[in-house]
Amino acid sequence: MLLHPRSFFKSIKTAMKKLMLLTFYAGLSLSCSKSDKAVSSEYEPPVADTSTQKVITVMSYNVRSCIPYVPAGNTTPDVSATADVIRSISPDVVLIQELDIKTTRSYNTDQLAALAGYTGMQYTYFSKASTYQGGDFGIAILSKHKIEFSKTHLLPKLEVPGRYVEQRALCETRITFPGGHTYTVATTHLDLTVENRLAQVPVIDSILSRSSYPVIFGGDLNAVPGSETIDLLDAAAFENTCKTNCFTIPSTGPDRQLDYITIRPAGKFKVVSHQVIGGVTASDHLPVVTVLEMK
Repeated sequence: MLLHPRSFFKSIKTAMKKLMLLTFYAGLSLSCSKSDKAVSSEYEPPVADTSTQKVITVMSYNVRSCIPYVPAGNTTPDVSATADVIRSISPDVVLIQELDIKTTRSYNTDQLAALAGYTGMQYTYFSKASTYQGGDFGIAILSKHKIEFSKTHLLPKLEVPGRYVEQRALCETRITFPGGHTYTVATTHLDLTVENRLAQVPVIDSILSRSSYPVIFGGDLNAVPGSETIDLLDAAAFENTCKTNCFTIPSTGPDRQLDYITIRPAGKFKVVSHQVIGGVTASDHLPVVTVLEMK
């Protein structure tokens, strides 16, 4: 039977639409099957349902006083370069380590205020660990959402013969995210010596155990997976969100993991993705990014 020309072209157009849809969904399926665990030079936003505002993006970043990483030597601080890295991800909250507030090294800049200005993340809290070059040195929380509670806890500092030991701190905050989910969000930078790390982790566990809310905890823990330090955290039910390809230092050719984002209790979260962001040298550490679905 011969088709009328108008019917013929209509059937061709319908077939072409079906073919285009099949091609689109096939491509989408392939893109969603890519691993979200690997070190990547380009951030890949995860496929997640954000319609109910249950998904948040958390970044942890040792910014090294916003000094770019140059293996041959030091450079001057560049807060805008650090801010560019943060802006490229657009996280809900950033756990920051090694931050200067009005030190000589950083040209009397309040680096946290500068980062807030550059990124538009207006809610901040700084935990001073020590006095340095006429200013303060420590850790901080940078957030898009209001910080409802904040507190600085100084951690144990044990003298270790032949080793330089810094004062360390825990920065504890409470944040309610869009959708009404409230969490304790905390960061730290553990000591270089194992003796101090093993003394500091139980104190952190004790402090965060008092929280009535689920906990997001991370930072530079100065320890690799399988070490005594990380084993202590594992035993305390802090769930590491990264499972494979987690190296974070140095930022060029990373060969070990020192930076973590953990959650507790794990049942209150779904880890949508975890990614180490490669190819950025605003610090000697690479930033880590976890996308969490809140339950």
